Amino acid sequence: MTASRSLLRVLCTTVVALGGLVLLAPVAVFLGVRGLFGACVRALDRMIQGQLRVTAWADLFEFRAGLGRKLRPGLDVYAPSYGADLYHLQTCSLGWPSKLELVDADVIVVGDSFAACAGVDAEQAYFRPGGDAPRIKPIACSGFDMVQGLVALKQLPPAVLRDKLVVWFVCTGNDLVENGWPSVDGWPKPFLAAAPGNESLVFRTVDGHVRDASTRPFSAGLGRVRSPKSTVRSTVDLYGPGYMSDRAYAGARHVVENASAFVRAHGGRLAVLTIPYLPIFLPRNLLARVLKGVDTSALRTSYLDERFDAICLDAEVTHVSGAKVFGLFDYLFLGDDHWNERGHKKARQVIARLWSTHRGGAA
Repeated sequence: MTASRSLLRVLCTTVVALGGLVLLAPVAVFLGVRGLFGACVRALDRMIQGQLRVTAWADLFEFRAGLGRKLRPGLDVYAPSYGADLYHLQTCSLGWPSKLELVDADVIVVGDSFAACAGVDAEQAYFRPGGDAPRIKPIACSGFDMVQGLVALKQLPPAVLRDKLVVWFVCTGNDLVENGWPSVDGWPKPFLAAAPGNESLVFRTVDGHVRDASTRPFSAGLGRVRSPKSTVRSTVDLYGPGYMSDRAYAGARHVVENASAFVRAHGGRLAVLTIPYLPIFLPRNLLARVLKGVDTSALRTSYLDERFDAICLDAEVTHVSGAKVFGLFDYLFLGDDHWNERGHKKARQVIARLWSTHRGGAA
């Protein structure tokens, strides 16, 4: 009897799973076709208007001593994203995304490719001008981690931070792990290392190898070697206690506390938006299939927010949990895990709310 019940349970589970796949298949096909159709229409429209100035990925960047790779100044091109449609990218005279100059901004956003609007045209990005939103200026670049964000922030003229709101976009999919890497895509970059002779997780920034462009290509055992599976694996470690997550969050604490102190010292305020990594929204059984050999049963999605709540509370910084703002359909598909236009709209709304609170507190 027990064997019969077990067999019946397996059969029922299989039928339900197959039914779910049948129901989800049309949705996946629809999203894929819609994305492909939209990409074709946008590319055709640009070609008709003579606007399709395509620039190779490697030609978008330049080297800055102490910082590593950053975008070139004065860009107004269409560039490839991480497997998605070409997107319209513009930079100012300093080489930061959007044509808005830093001195004219109300809000400064620090971050990586999410903050740099990878995959979405500048006209649809969270920082687009118009409406009642504040004037938003990203200090960001694809491939940045939190350490590079801190270095870039400290390289700004201190006077521009007065009365500014600084919003840090933390991409939880890779930023926390890559804080400890000395290079990205062959470009040397500053990274965090434990302070010598200190048994606790106290960090210092190492940047002696980020001298000039002649250090490229830079190779080290901790250099960036990314694949979708390895990135998801490292992200899963952040959603539960353990050595890897303790070290990652200690590094994040070091950066947030230093950034908050620097911004406050120059008359501004800092807020942090943690951006969920797309695979975290997948059903748990599907994530387990992607990560063969990794136990996802102990994965607790609230753990990351709890750790960042504590970090930001101690640093007197506002923390906005992206897990409570964004969802699966706020991201691009077809090989790109950045926000789509819907995701950018939500990010813009978050910044507008933070700006309203900031102005009220400053009044």
